[in-house]
Amino acid sequence: MMLNTIKLSTICKLVDGRFVGDSSATINSVSIDSRNHFFNDKTLFIALKSKKRDGHDYILEAYNKGARCFLVEKSPLNTYADANFIIVKDSLSALQQWAKKHRSKFKNPVIAITGSNGKTIVKEWLYHFLKDKYNISRSPKSYNSQIGVALSILMLNKKHDLAIIEAGISKPGEMAKLKDIIQPTHSILTTIGNAHIENFKNKNQLIKEKLILFKDSKNFFSAKFFNDPTYLIEKSQDSIEIFSTCKTATNQIIKYSWKNQNYSFSIPQKDRSSLQNASTCVNFLLDFGYSPKELASLSSNLPSVALRLEKRKGINNSIIIDDTYNSDIKSIEIALDFLINEKEDRETIVVLSDITVDNSNLKQVHAKISSLINQLSNNQFIGIGNTLKKHSSLFKNGLFFKTTQEFIADLTNFDLTNKVILLKGARNFKFEKIAAEIEEKSHETVLSIDFQKLTENLSFYRNSISENTKLLCMIKAAGYGSGSIEIGKKLAHAKVDYLGVAYTDEGVELRKNNIDLPILIMNAEEKSFNNIIKNNLTPSIYSLEQLDNFIRTLIDHSIFGYPIHLKFDTGMNRLGFKENEISPLCSLIANQPEIRVEGIFSHLSSSDNPDDDHFSDAQFNLFEKISDQIEKNIGYKTIKHMLNSSGIERFPKKSYNMVRLGLGLYGISSNKSISPIVSLTTKICQIKTVNKGETIGYGRNTKANKNTLIGIIPIGYADGFSRAFSNGKGSVIVNGKKAFVIGNVCMDMTMINLNGVSAQVGDTVEIFGQQQAITHLANTIDTIPYEILTSISERVTRIYKE
Repeated sequence: MMLNTIKLSTICKLVDGRFVGDSSATINSVSIDSRNHFFNDKTLFIALKSKKRDGHDYILEAYNKGARCFLVEKSPLNTYADANFIIVKDSLSALQQWAKKHRSKFKNPVIAITGSNGKTIVKEWLYHFLKDKYNISRSPKSYNSQIGVALSILMLNKKHDLAIIEAGISKPGEMAKLKDIIQPTHSILTTIGNAHIENFKNKNQLIKEKLILFKDSKNFFSAKFFNDPTYLIEKSQDSIEIFSTCKTATNQIIKYSWKNQNYSFSIPQKDRSSLQNASTCVNFLLDFGYSPKELASLSSNLPSVALRLEKRKGINNSIIIDDTYNSDIKSIEIALDFLINEKEDRETIVVLSDITVDNSNLKQVHAKISSLINQLSNNQFIGIGNTLKKHSSLFKNGLFFKTTQEFIADLTNFDLTNKVILLKGARNFKFEKIAAEIEEKSHETVLSIDFQKLTENLSFYRNSISENTKLLCMIKAAGYGSGSIEIGKKLAHAKVDYLGVAYTDEGVELRKNNIDLPILIMNAEEKSFNNIIKNNLTPSIYSLEQLDNFIRTLIDHSIFGYPIHLKFDTGMNRLGFKENEISPLCSLIANQPEIRVEGIFSHLSSSDNPDDDHFSDAQFNLFEKISDQIEKNIGYKTIKHMLNSSGIERFPKKSYNMVRLGLGLYGISSNKSISPIVSLTTKICQIKTVNKGETIGYGRNTKANKNTLIGIIPIGYADGFSRAFSNGKGSVIVNGKKAFVIGNVCMDMTMINLNGVSAQVGDTVEIFGQQQAITHLANTIDTIPYEILTSISERVTRIYKE
């Protein structure tokens, strides 16, 4: 993260640290992750400790990448002779203390935003409203944690007129620290939901914790909204009150009262969340000096905010990284770092638009941008906009175009084969037009996978187990339909201990994509043994015959001590050794040095059902008896694992020394702290009226009993939308309202009943996601979420959101 240049010795005084090194050394950027790629001798690497990781273990990695300045809790080693160290008692506290003192120098307004949902949207929309009048510093992406807030504050400088900072919490005691760092002049509350509720006594405690942010703020804001109790917190009697809304074909009109007068504004978004977030913005901005007329004008083109980098397949085996909402120096650095992580040995193309920047700062900003981009190897740079063209001499291997359309017209002259392409543009450059030209699939039906939510779910389960318990993540069946390669890379980056797949081919595919984590093959077939050995995969062994055949294969390869995991049947009555096979099994193991028992495991039959806890207890007891007997016979300890996702939630004391995380990682759980990472959407491609008495669809199973408005959506059973949803059994969500399937689901199309639903051609239709849970969809046809997810066909476009 880039900052203004500052002396290390100055930072050392601010954090009450001890300094070792060159007292004249300066830094202009900060990193907390050794996996970042933009290290140099001006980068300060902060070694932070967490429950599972210690940043001090990665100092060498950062040093080898060029870092020479470190903030640490341990004395430096002699091997870093040319490095500089600030030594403190607690690295996180030091970072926060530095940020707090930096904030105290800033005399202009600081707007803090908190709430369970909508923080990032409100932040970006406030920026949209304010950017033409103010030079704004705002939190990058969703930097709202104890670390992210401190880093966001450190980006403030004297050229900024105001700051917009997100503040998020996960447990009691955190908001007081964030308030002291942010020192907000204005505070905004979005919504209060159930995120992290498991760490609080009840919802009231969660609300009180969030409201600590408001304690010393001059003003704080929300919006009274149809008597929703979340919105009863208000700054004064002048707070706006929404009294009606109306959806048209193109927008949503919101009518509100303010200072005993009625006004209105419209937004292009039609969902309730956008209504709430826009109302919160308007409430703040009226107090901040904007008139209702100004707000009505600005809100009419309120942008849809791409909260995450999106990764998708492009033409000619290319990969597109799409970040086409904004373009500033902070987000450019984040996007370029993501590009480097994704590129592996591929060549890259960076397409960048002009960015919004103060004219007095143009040269310095473009020098920073060119410095970042010029570090990329095998990269083609494309600059779009007059300002970038004026600074073309700063960039290596660059081509420049005045407009987006000019570049699109020249696209045929670019070889995109096997390239990784980063599209990083400010909204007014409409880079989505470039994406549309080079995307591989144009199918309107899209499966979106949210990697931030995946990371949050992973953190929840990590925090549910002890520090010494290993974590195996299941990504079988193409990552439950989400894409095993992409999920595997993300989990490897998150440093999980193990991956699990069903079959050897899945493990081989992960290896081909440079994923080198240990991989357990749950169903290791004999014909795949050679591939298992060749790709250093770990087989699950469940029978004496299978073990004997695997040993023979190892002998053919002259291999000794190959790791295996033994699978035992403790009640599932599926694959696995029975208890009465322990004796011959141990005899075979004792006489065969070709193998080493790395792990022992079993499956719980009904871990999510409290009515079957007696059966689960019996399984645990049998597993412990078996594993103790095995370890006693072989003479060494093994990795023992039995818990799945629901088991981790319900039986944490039975974690042993590894757990297997499956559906919970993907957000399918009754636990309110877990968020679904996958959503399936499509678009309405036609709307028509079916007259009373006419039939609809194949088989003429449905006859309209009145004039009926129907929508046709491009998803059918060939996409994974089951025929079982036919004739009103299934439903979808259109503009916040439920629309039932009418007629039979076809191979490529489905008809939905739009009576009472405000809709137009092109509107988004949610099959499952935030508004309709996949579990609800599964329940309507008496199946399980696994089946829904794994049925989604390859022709459905996958988009990965960072």
